[in-house]
This record gives sequence, structure tokens and C-alpha cells, in this order.
Amino acid sequence: MRTIIVSFSIASMVAYVLWKLHARRERNISTAYSNQRLVRAFDIDNAFTSKSDEYRKLFTLEARVKLSALEEADWKRIASHANAILQYGLTEQQCCLDSLVRSMSLKITLHTLFKLDPMDMDDKFIGDITSSINDLWVESKTSVEPSATTTKKLRQALARFFPNAESSGKGNTLNFILPAYEALWRVVLSASSRSAAPLPLHKERLSRVPDGGKTATDIVIADIEKCHRIHSLWGINADKFDPSRWKNLKAEAEGAFMPFGNAKFICPAKRVYGPMLIAVLVAALAKQITAEKWTLELYPAGSETGHELRGNEALIADRKTYEKMMIRKKKTLLIKS
Repeated sequence: MRTIIVSFSIASMVAYVLWKLHARRERNISTAYSNQRLVRAFDIDNAFTSKSDEYRKLFTLEARVKLSALEEADWKRIASHANAILQYGLTEQQCCLDSLVRSMSLKITLHTLFKLDPMDMDDKFIGDITSSINDLWVESKTSVEPSATTTKKLRQALARFFPNAESSGKGNTLNFILPAYEALWRVVLSASSRSAAPLPLHKERLSRVPDGGKTATDIVIADIEKCHRIHSLWGINADKFDPSRWKNLKAEAEGAFMPFGNAKFICPAKRVYGPMLIAVLVAALAKQITAEKWTLELYPAGSETGHELRGNEALIADRKTYEKMMIRKKKTLLIKS
């Protein structure tokens, strides 16, 4: 009888291990399947698109190495670069806030991931990259084939910074650029578009990302957006934008804060890089674009977007919604003595 029990236990353990491996494999395939539109649009092959467990592990490890190498001196330099980029971009009387944030976010992304000098980047090619990524991303959500013209423009612009890199597959620099840059500029833009006291804006913005946590598959594994709006954890104003909630937050809410995923799907940027980079860039924007010197204008005037930004309602998820946000320098009154 003892031998039978032992044999049964070993068989059970083997079956359990095989089931776990199968379940993990299914999750990975599900994630890769839902992101095939990005493969079609950008010809990438990374942890979000590959069905290979081995390659996913290697890619994630490389990403962690890139993101964990930053020390205090590096963060000070990043903050200095961000402020310098904004100062240079704010020399005119008016500026498109959307373009400014995208440009800054991409330059800092290229600096942190590939050690490129952000102050030595040609704005024309940076603009070509940001606009092309946006256009191809929008097209990827439709049945329309990626624009050959836009794809060519993107590849030519990337070649200016990475002349020896491949433009497709595992050697495509977009494998790292897209995950780091794409969410970054949207979070920074929406956080910097709202006015609030010196509170944890980056955390509040991460918890309010529109449609930022729904698994794009037939079966919803986790709805992060709803997790961030549970009244019993986040308060009666859980659906509102309220950075002050972080001053006296329940311990349970901290555990339910998952903008960078959880369990088997934790983003390599979760621990330090992601939250720190968002905070640094939002702080730079708050320092350079003050209410005393600048005014925010929306077109058309009186649009719903304007009401949302001035209030505390959830923001619209459409990436094109905020393209018409302009900031304009206030006129300085000269008082004659």
C-alpha cells in the first residue's frame, strides 16, 4: 500500500507540474496572440509578442538589466536633461503640449535604454518617430494594413540613431522602445495636464489610466482598471482623480495597486524605473510650465476634454483626444515708473 501511495504522489506531482507549465504556456500564448497586431504594425518580436517561453525570459532579463543599472547620479542627470529639453522646446510663444511631452519622453527613453545623449538628438527625426509610432499604433487597431510610407519614415528616422540595428524581428530596437515609451508619454501628458498640490501625482495618474488594464483576449484574466476603482479600498471617490487619497491609503489598497501588472505578468519597470521616471518627467513639466507664465488652451474651446482636465473625472482613453492641447505664454504687463 505504501508503494502505491508513493507512486500516486509522484504521479500527482508530475501532473501538477505539467499542468502549471501548460497554464503558463497558455497565458504566454494568449498575451502574444493579443499583441499580434503590433507585430503586423512594427515588425517586433519581444516578451509581449513571442510565444517562446525561453525567449520571453531572456528578453525580460535583458530589460531588467537595462532598467536596474540607474543610480542616484543617473536620475539627477535624467532630471537635468528633462528640464533642458523643456527649456529648449518652450522658447516660442506657444507650443503643442502633446508634441512636447512625446518628444521629451522619447528622448529620455532612448537615453535610459541606449545611453544616447538626449541633447544631441535631431528634433526632426524624433518627431518622425513619435508621429509614425502613433499613426501605426492607431492603424494596428483596425483591419487596415500598415502604411508603407509611414513604416518607411519610421525606419529611416530610427536608422539615424541606430544605423547598424535591424529593422525587424529580435534585432528591432522598437522591441524595447515601444513598451518603455508608449505608456510613458500618455501617463506623463495626462498627469501634467491637471493641476494639483504637491502630492503623488504619478501614482494617482497610474491608477487612473483609461482602459489601461484590460486583457485584450476572449477571456478577461484581470481588469486592473476596476481594481483601481473599488470603493471599499480607494474610498467613495474611487472613480475620481484625487491625488490626496495617497496621504492616508489603506494597506489593502497598496496591494491592489497594479499599474505594472502582477504575479506572472509583472513589468520589469515596476520596482523603480517606471514610477521614478514618470515622477521625474512630471516634476520637470511642473517646474517649467507654471500657471504664472503659461495658459492651457484647448480647441475647440469649451470641449468636453477641457471640462475633464479642469475637473476630476476619468480622462478619455483615445490617444488623439489631447492632440489639440496648446500652451501659450501669458503676456507680461510692463509697469512704467
